[in-house]
Amino acid sequence: MTTILVTGATGFIGSALCRELCERGYQVIGFHRFSSSLKMIEGLPIQRVIGDLTDESSIENAFSYHPEIVFHLGAQQFSGRNLTRLMDVNVGGTRRIFQASFNAHVKRIILMSSAVTMGTAELSPDRHRSPIPVGETHGWDRTLESWPFAWSKLLAEYETQWAIAYGMDIVICNPMFVIGPGDYYRRNTGLIARFHDKPPKFFIEGGINLIHVNEVVQGLIQAMNYGEKGRRYLLSGTDRSFQQFFGDLAKLSGTPAPRMQLPTSFSNRLYAYRNRHPDLFPVEKTDINLLRMAGKYFYYDGKNSRLALHLPPPQPIEPALQETLNWFRENK
Repeated sequence: MTTILVTGATGFIGSALCRELCERGYQVIGFHRFSSSLKMIEGLPIQRVIGDLTDESSIENAFSYHPEIVFHLGAQQFSGRNLTRLMDVNVGGTRRIFQASFNAHVKRIILMSSAVTMGTAELSPDRHRSPIPVGETHGWDRTLESWPFAWSKLLAEYETQWAIAYGMDIVICNPMFVIGPGDYYRRNTGLIARFHDKPPKFFIEGGINLIHVNEVVQGLIQAMNYGEKGRRYLLSGTDRSFQQFFGDLAKLSGTPAPRMQLPTSFSNRLYAYRNRHPDLFPVEKTDINLLRMAGKYFYYDGKNSRLALHLPPPQPIEPALQETLNWFRENK
């Protein structure tokens, strides 16, 4: 029986991955922090290891179970003002996992990064046409250096270059905006949770790519089976402008859709002002995240990755949105 270590095992994607691996008969080691909620992995036949990606001794403890495969999903998404912690978890933590994997002779590591590290879609010269989606070979968009999480995940990807030079087998997967049931922390599906609880009064120019959590899990597992060493695979689904996205949510929930679009220049100034004066101008965290994305199109074309990983075409997005909304209603 193959033993697999999953970091970030209690998270939205990590818990879904643990469930699927258990159903397939693998022996799973779940690595998570002491403060993590166990709600999404309750009842799973996994060996839990409490630790932190900044703590080498706890990482060594996880590897004492001799995993053959490692799925490194653990990461910190929100930095606040503590950028040192963000970098130490996302970059330093990845380096520590690679070092421990090297010492333990792990056969393969699947690193989950983010599609944002590939940049954003290029705007078409014809404003009436959709932006040109990002593909797997797209370079880094330097305008996103002001996005600490994206920057930290790109630096984590750079760590693979050193590891591969030492003969390690690493595959990278880059999902975008993951939706579906089970996001207990509301980190990935915050915009949908916010719409469910208190619909926004505005939308912004731009758009995102939506993919169901189950498709991401299948992509990670297929990367374990079919991924090429050193390659990164784009796990993308359906592109939606923010106006379309909120329109879909409004239709599915019976809630009026926001009608006012904030100009991009105003949204950017508002976001910058809120960051400088967080106490003087209180705004919900989810609204701030929305303002941060103003004017950017996170559109992605992952057809080549799906073909290489033997994955079917993306699922229709409306049922996935409905499933997410239903889960929030049942788990308030």
